[in-house]
Amino acid sequence: MPCCRLLPGSGPEEVLEEIRSVTGVEIDEYEVLQHDPGAAQPDLGLFDELAATLKELDPDARVVPMVLPAVTDGRFFSELGIQTYGFLPMPLPADLPFMQLVHAEDERIPVDAVEFGAEAIARVLRRF
Repeated sequence: MPCCRLLPGSGPEEVLEEIRSVTGVEIDEYEVLQHDPGAAQPDLGLFDELAATLKELDPDARVVPMVLPAVTDGRFFSELGIQTYGFLPMPLPADLPFMQLVHAEDERIPVDAVEFGAEAIARVLRRF
């Protein structure tokens, strides 16, 4: 059964249009089994605060917003108008195959990455 993850603000209709434009195939019949829309547009209102916290802990940090091709329970909060952030402050060694380890049998990150992340999140929370 084909499935896809949608960009913020898009729905099943946009996916069908994209399939039509790329393949030239008209899809006359389809069934949406599940669609949990997230926020229509990402809210970066706290981005500067999160970035500043990371820069305090690591002046060389490069802070970049991104849309992650994953799903969290944040989509349910979005329905209630509550903004969520995927703030994952963890400096990882360049040779750590992080994407292969996520949810894998031997998923792991270094202890110092956990400690860094805990401190960054604690600092953000103390500001509120």
